[in-house]
Amino acid sequence: MHRPQRLVALAAAALAAASLGACTGAQDPSQAGFLDGVGNLASGTYDRRIQEREVAAANANAQADALARRAAELEAERQMLAAEEAAAASRLQRVNAQVYAEQQRLATLRSAQNVDQIQLSQLEDQIARLQQELRQAQSGEGPRDEAEIARLEREIQELRSLIDGMMRTAAVVE
Repeated sequence: MHRPQRLVALAAAALAAASLGACTGAQDPSQAGFLDGVGNLASGTYDRRIQEREVAAANANAQADALARRAAELEAERQMLAAEEAAAASRLQRVNAQVYAEQQRLATLRSAQNVDQIQLSQLEDQIARLQQELRQAQSGEGPRDEAEIARLEREIQELRSLIDGMMRTAAVVE
């Protein structure tokens, strides 16, 4: 090589080295220059970035699907609870109507001559207590579960039996 050609080759090498030194090493295609882009393509950096993004997107989709399933489960549970609440409210209304009917029967007994007034007063106290419990349950202050409503229904049935017995004894015609 002649000296001028050698100088040109050295200058070209120096220019190439300077150009490579100007590379920022950026992996983001929007920030990488030409040489960074070529380097990233050659090293597989862009393929790894694409794969990472695809994994992140798949994870986000899986999480969204899981959240959608949980939302559907919660909605089904909400609907079930609303149906149970409506059934409990209906039962409480029925119990309330039964209490009112027994209260009317007690008022009829109050006018009878040969009725045990002490027992009648006790039954009226029980009716008043049941009415208070029903008001609390219907306002949401008292328990509204199945067991509590069943207990109230049993108490009403027991009261009805006692009142029936008193009416037979007093020979009151309804």
